Amino acid sequence: MKIKQIYHLSIIIDFYKAEIIGEVDGNNRDIVAFSGIGDNDGFFQTLENYRFNLIKKISFPDHYHFSENEIKAIVDDAAKDGHEIYTTAKDWVRIDHNYKDKIKQFPINLEIKEKEQFIESYFQIRVMKKFIKVFVKYPVEGIFINIVYLFFKILPIDISSSTGSFIAKSIGPILSVNKVIRRNLEKAFPDKDNNWYDKINNQIWSNFGRVAAEYSHFSKLASKKNDRISIVDNEHSRDFFDTSAKKILVSSHNANWEIMGIACRKNSDKISGIVRQPNNPYAKKIINKLRNRV
Repeated sequence: MKIKQIYHLSIIIDFYKAEIIGEVDGNNRDIVAFSGIGDNDGFFQTLENYRFNLIKKISFPDHYHFSENEIKAIVDDAAKDGHEIYTTAKDWVRIDHNYKDKIKQFPINLEIKEKEQFIESYFQIRVMKKFIKVFVKYPVEGIFINIVYLFFKILPIDISSSTGSFIAKSIGPILSVNKVIRRNLEKAFPDKDNNWYDKINNQIWSNFGRVAAEYSHFSKLASKKNDRISIVDNEHSRDFFDTSAKKILVSSHNANWEIMGIACRKNSDKISGIVRQPNNPYAKKIINKLRNRV
């Protein structure tokens, strides 16, 4: 049961008479603590509540990917004065295995007193969220997608693509999903600096905006008169379109990821595609309708 998706921890504690139960008594020991969770201060306060004397508190962003150098610096600094190091169980599993024996995790349990009331409320909220998603969120998103499609449809393809890029770069960075993009970049490329993250993040939104706008021009892109898309004639392409054997072509989200399918369909009528469909049934219907026109 993923409680954190619906309830904030403080709501559980206050409303359902829950309490955090620690399994270690600090006994006024001096320690260094670090964490990369949603509420670092809450973790530090819990340690102090269990009689730990926090000499140093180190906070990282939620779901942070600790580099080996960062952990080494914490360990070396604590070792100078012989202080123990504590972190959360969640953070401990992300630590490089070479340092796990030097860092302790603080185990806690959440005990809910009003369990029946909590479970009843939990499932009531789940049903309400499902209702809102199916009868409000999805239809509104479907209407919005249709409006966006019609807007870009009336523009020439180049202007449409550039406009989509501009809009996405302007709006994307203020959306909550942008935090996920940034966090994933930091995990995948931990040694890069902020300027690099900002540059790539901007390019991601630019590309997404162009692709979204170009969906409105699928029929033009798929036309045999269109010379924007071409397949290089070499041994690899000839081998792929050779129908004497079955082939599987795997692609990723590079540039306009729909172009590969369009190019294949323009050169063969024996091509099938496997894609991850959108969760929104209205978006799924619209996108599939566009793809089927190719």
